[in-house]
Formats: sequence, C-alpha cells, structure tokens
Amino acid sequence: MCRSWSRIATPFLYDRVYLHRIGQVVALVKALEGEDGSATRGRLVHHIHGRLFVSKFWEDVYSKQTIRLLEICSSAKSFSWSVFWHYMRSEPVSDGNSMINIMLRSRPSIYLTLGSLRKLTFSL
Repeated sequence: MCRSWSRIATPFLYDRVYLHRIGQVVALVKALEGEDGSATRGRLVHHIHGRLFVSKFWEDVYSKQTIRLLEICSSAKSFSWSVFWHYMRSEPVSDGNSMINIMLRSRPSIYLTLGSLRKLTFSL
C-alpha cells in the first residue's frame, strides 16, 4: 500500500481485530510495536475479539503476548476473549495462564487499557 493510502486505511485496519490463533496474537503485537518499538499503532485498536485454541506448549507465549497486547492497546473500548485449552480443557495446564490470573498479576501498565474498556467479556 502506498503512503497516501496507508494514512487513510491504517485506522480502519486496526479498529476492530479478530484473533483465532496464538500466532496471530504474536504477529499483531509485533505489528503494533512497530520497528522502532514505540507501539503508537496500539492506540488505533478499539475492539479486540479473541477466540483461541492454546496448546500446553504455547501457554507461556499466550500469557506474555496477551499482557503485552493489553499494554499496547490503551484505547481499547471492548475486549472479548475466549480460550480453548489443550485437549479442549476448560482450564490451562498452568493455572497462572487463565485470563483471570493474567489480569490479577498484570503489570500497572495495562491498568490504563482496563480503565478505558466499556465492555469486558471472557469465558471462565
């Protein structure tokens, strides 16, 4: 995409994101951080929807990248999250990787994002 179209299309591209695989979470975080690490694109994300399958080998990556995604997307208005664990378990192999525990042990840097949310939905 050329620069003139990039300025117009980028806000629409990031406004509402849908994630279905852990690799997409990693790729989104990397794209939002940008090459310089400034993460200025994170403010363009207003709605985050995730419905992911996470195998036991990816739980640590999932935990770290989800926290980083919440740190970057400080303008998010809605966060809808559903995770299916290894062998369709209702809980992760490591209890520390459940969404509730991720939020409880999160860093103060995601508090801004949590405070901006109008809608928070996740499966228990």
